[in-house]
Amino acid sequence: MPTEAEELPPLNLYRGRLGAALGISLRAGLGLGDEGRAGALVDFERELEACFAVLSGRKGPRESGSGTSAEDRRPGKGGLIGYGSLIYGASLAARSLEAPDLLSAVADLLSAREFEHVGGGEGFDLLEGAAGWILALLAFEAEARRHGMAEAADLALRLAVAAASELLEGRSAAEPRAWANPMGAVLTGLAHGAAGVSCAFSRLARRLRLRDSESNAGGDVPARLDAAVDDASAFEDELFDADSQTWRLHAADGGSGPHHAWCYGAPGIVLARFEAWRCGGSPVRTERLKRALKAALGGPLSSLDNLCCGNLGRAWALDEVSRRLGQSRSRVDGELRDLADSAAVRADRLSYDALRYYQRRGGFGFPEDRASSLFKGPVGIAAAFWALADPGELPCLLDMSTYRQSDELQSPVQSGLS
Repeated sequence: MPTEAEELPPLNLYRGRLGAALGISLRAGLGLGDEGRAGALVDFERELEACFAVLSGRKGPRESGSGTSAEDRRPGKGGLIGYGSLIYGASLAARSLEAPDLLSAVADLLSAREFEHVGGGEGFDLLEGAAGWILALLAFEAEARRHGMAEAADLALRLAVAAASELLEGRSAAEPRAWANPMGAVLTGLAHGAAGVSCAFSRLARRLRLRDSESNAGGDVPARLDAAVDDASAFEDELFDADSQTWRLHAADGGSGPHHAWCYGAPGIVLARFEAWRCGGSPVRTERLKRALKAALGGPLSSLDNLCCGNLGRAWALDEVSRRLGQSRSRVDGELRDLADSAAVRADRLSYDALRYYQRRGGFGFPEDRASSLFKGPVGIAAAFWALADPGELPCLLDMSTYRQSDELQSPVQSGLS
């Protein structure tokens, strides 16, 4: 765990102590036994208490576009930085450590505070904004329902729909129909751009349709979410660079790439496009998924190995999409099946090369000031190796998945999605 001197931020899975504690919790859930889980739970509860201490006396999350006063420095709602990081982290740790009391703490938080407006650091994105908030709520909703916490699960789903509805209204009226960050840039990519919103919208639409089959809870929201996903993907298509076979960051980006990372580039975008394809595999979505896979297969080895910007984030994304496509083989055509197989091979090669360079350099590549970080440092690198070594037994942190992909092979009721 990080030392006190590091002063890493709470409510921060991306590079804070909470993310390091979650990484340890995930490892404990892979077979360290009761003693290992107990020790990991002590660590995670300590970081959770630190998060609640920060929140003590606060009125709620800050709104998008806030200034720098003490009040405006309150946490946002983002999925990896902000309230959503606490919710997502606790949801995964509860399952991994067999500690449902962690869910009760989240339920109390959601019921005690007002979360009616999107708010959040960067407004819309996965890292600090509403897309990550939606994904965190869906992760909690699945786990809460699995433990019979129907009232808390229903509240989380309502909050996710409310956030999505606000995001739908916040799109630009003119082309491109996407979302601008506080600096006015409309970006591609999963962490900070349109792909993150697409991922959240697709997962929410699929969730609502599962519930619709019994209660008609979703109304016309899934169709509106689908349309927004296709608009956002069309925006990204316009910024695909044929020469580098990847995406530019934004319309004015003429030379900062190419980008081959989770944060910016094909490895993150392919996760979002798989989620859209799984939600509704139209011919257009199928072709978009194929393009993203082809792009993610290319590109050189990076000098970094971390999840955010490096080789292991890219390897995990490729392996995850390959495995998920394998679970849907009845829907996969020959070309897509071949691409899925190639993605698995490329993931193995990237992880092997990272290990080879580790031996040559005497360490993995990551920023020196991120030694305790989940997405920037070795904790996330280790998580990627665990996921690659034990397929399907970890949730994919890169797209804020819920726990264990094997659950998706069960019926909605069995997997807690009633």
